[in-house]
Amino acid sequence: MLLLTACDNKKRTADRLDFDSVVSGGVIQKIAFVDDELDVTNNISGPEVQPTANFFSATNRKDVSIYRKTYAIGRVFFYDEYRPLAALHHSQDGVFSYGQYNFRLRATNELQSFFPGQHRRNL
Repeated sequence: MLLLTACDNKKRTADRLDFDSVVSGGVIQKIAFVDDELDVTNNISGPEVQPTANFFSATNRKDVSIYRKTYAIGRVFFYDEYRPLAALHHSQDGVFSYGQYNFRLRATNELQSFFPGQHRRNL
């Protein structure tokens, strides 16, 4: 059990560092917020990309553990000019997941403007 926990922590740390490098790397050119329940996508590009990417910076994230299963209601994709760089799952309880790394955003009011249809449900 101890070995399994240590491996999970290493994977979680590696995933966190990988996501940090994507968000802080300055190469994101498009961010797509997908509302899976409504099958709608909100694409952000141009001068709005960097401020939106900064919203996911390490200083605005709070690590969390997932104790219960929740289903994903949305996804967030980060792209450079040619390919996807990272993808997050967004669960109904406000947790974002990148591999084994799970977090909440400290400032959550902006979620309604990012995800299409968020204003229809209570976060």
